[in-house]
Amino acid sequence: MRQWTSFEPSMPNVVVVECELACKRQSSDRWGPAIRSPQEIPACYFTRNFDVVQSYLGDGKWKDEVQPPGPPWGRALPLRHAMACFEPGGQGIAIFSPTSTEHWNFGPHGVGLSDDPKAGPCMHLAPVARVLLGPQSTYRYRYWIIVGDRDEISDRLDSLWQNCSDDVSKLDHSWSERQNRGGRRFCCATDESSGLGFQFFPTRKGIRKVLI
Repeated sequence: MRQWTSFEPSMPNVVVVECELACKRQSSDRWGPAIRSPQEIPACYFTRNFDVVQSYLGDGKWKDEVQPPGPPWGRALPLRHAMACFEPGGQGIAIFSPTSTEHWNFGPHGVGLSDDPKAGPCMHLAPVARVLLGPQSTYRYRYWIIVGDRDEISDRLDSLWQNCSDDVSKLDHSWSERQNRGGRRFCCATDESSGLGFQFFPTRKGIRKVLI
């Protein structure tokens, strides 16, 4: 995993994080062909005192999200791909992940409202995308972290929604030749534009393409 972090232009309380996950597996390893599975993009853990969780609806409106201590985590589907955690003094930290595709994971772990970053109790917040990761896949995505009070975060999220809501992730998958359990040889690849994965089997009539 590689990561680049920078301030969003003209937004001193916002950072944009660019991530690149490069898989370096052997094509014949125990995990087999690529499958579409949920990935937390990213998995965030805040101190336990940020115990008020809300999803952002736009135009300064928020929705409370409630979950008892876990795991298992709660699940929420924020309409604008943004959620935040607030502490009793009103300060908060939000995540904007326009490339998330699934319900987000969220919730507290442990009890008490500690602000100690070394303490076990914490708050978990994670946008989720279902991604087809293969042995040689490279997955690139971005997310934004916003800090401030509720009004400041709302203002930044509205601006980010206007400017960055069409952000897309990128998934590359190099060709790899493999054998299935029956000894039949095939190739696997991913269509970059759609993110769909395919297996290609040689047959007497040519190449058979199968969606995976």
